[in-house]
Amino acid sequence: MKIRLNYIPPNWNEYINIERTNKYKANALKQQEKQLVKLTIRGMKYDSSYPIKIVFRPHYSSLRQDLDNFRYKGLLDGLVSAKVIENDNLKHIQKIEIEPIFDDVECVDIEIAALDRYKQKERGDINESNMYGKEVRF
Repeated sequence: MKIRLNYIPPNWNEYINIERTNKYKANALKQQEKQLVKLTIRGMKYDSSYPIKIVFRPHYSSLRQDLDNFRYKGLLDGLVSAKVIENDNLKHIQKIEIEPIFDDVECVDIEIAALDRYKQKERGDINESNMYGKEVRF
């Protein structure tokens, strides 16, 4: 499932400044983002299996942004609020990726796809132990 939002959320630095200035304004921003997602999606629903992987592809016009500064929390909450996905907990979302695209379009592309853990394990994408040698179960 692919979604395009004609919106770039304020980055974490901008959001933190808003929150420090006025916590009600920060909450209003989150609510606006949820409404934007609802209006953009209009009845779309992810109808495949869980857990899922979500890929955010923010479009940037310059290389002056920090990739770790991309704030997707409001967008995820909007997907849940619009009932596109059931929940944003670890039972439902087990992988989030951010892949920047460099062009002059101001938008975020969102891709939602099933994450088949068993097929990943067979391919060797999942390591059964962490760096301390303890068993990790999925």
